[in-house]
Amino acid sequence: MVKIRCKLNYHELKTNKITIFAKGVRDGVFNNNPPFTAPTVTLAALQSVIDDYSAKYDDFKLHTASQSEVDDARDLLMAELDLIRPYIDTVANGNATIISLAGFEPTKGNSSTVIKPIQPIGVTLERGIQDQLVAECAAIPGADSYGAVLVAEPLPSWFVINGFGQVVIQQGNNPAPAPIPPSAPTPGSIGGILDLTKTRKKKFSNLQTGVTYYVYFWAMNAGGVSPLSDAVSKKVIEL
Repeated sequence: MVKIRCKLNYHELKTNKITIFAKGVRDGVFNNNPPFTAPTVTLAALQSVIDDYSAKYDDFKLHTASQSEVDDARDLLMAELDLIRPYIDTVANGNATIISLAGFEPTKGNSSTVIKPIQPIGVTLERGIQDQLVAECAAIPGADSYGAVLVAEPLPSWFVINGFGQVVIQQGNNPAPAPIPPSAPTPGSIGGILDLTKTRKKKFSNLQTGVTYYVYFWAMNAGGVSPLSDAVSKKVIEL
């Protein structure tokens, strides 16, 4: 079976389209760790050849650089991209989503089994407008959508989402409910919100002033559902 890999069509790009493509690879690889933890080229080296080609091409349009100088700069840029391409193929292991994340176009072929996303990281929880908290997590490679739950007290350790997206509660084995903390909402106020929209950015409104809320994220794709993220908390204050 032919495994999906990075296309070589960037070798056919001309003029400033080469620069646009190379910048996409730069941003895709060096802004996403994980999964690209140890690229085979450095950011400085890639940026240097991008800048050199861009400058030579601009000079050529102004008739201050020759076609051969532009071609030489293009060859150096292509060589740098050719160095990093096998690394992307290795990391992706046939996953077209990861190849696209790196800025390359995936070939047609047989994709390897979709791997469920890793635990969300980079979770933030900030105050928005009055009685609102805004949560977000870092982009997770291969994730198609994100869920989040905001609660007025930390989730108990037995609360987990399994790989099928199900919350499983073992009857009779759970610890006794924890006492309601001082920050818990008063009767009638919001004690929790489950957000099932697909985006990474979540807005929770009409929250109780003075209550500390905790947010947890999970990520999903065809391969399954990630573990819950670590909790991040923030108190709602009156603006």
